[in-house]
Amino acid sequence: MQDLSELKSKILKSIIETASSDDLESIRISSLGKKGSVTMLMKQLGKLQPQERKERGRGLNLLQTEINSVIEKQRKIFSLKGFEPLTL
Repeated sequence: MQDLSELKSKILKSIIETASSDDLESIRISSLGKKGSVTMLMKQLGKLQPQERKERGRGLNLLQTEINSVIEKQRKIFSLKGFEPLTL
C-alpha cells in the first residue's frame, strides 16, 4: 500500500499551490471523491489483518480530515483575497 506520509505531502502541496476554487475542487475530488486516491486506499482496508486495518484506517481517517481542513482554509483565503465567493 502507498505510504500515507508521501500521499499526504503530495496532496497538501497541490492544495497550497492551487490558484482557484475550481482547481481546489478538482484536487478534492481526485483525493476524496468516489474514485479518489484516499477513497481507493480505504476500500482496500478489508484485505488487511485486523490490527493493520485498525492502524491504517486511523491514519486514513486523519488524512481525510486534514485534507478537508486545508481545503476549507484555502477556500477562505481565496474568499478573503477576493478571488472568488466563499461557497460551502
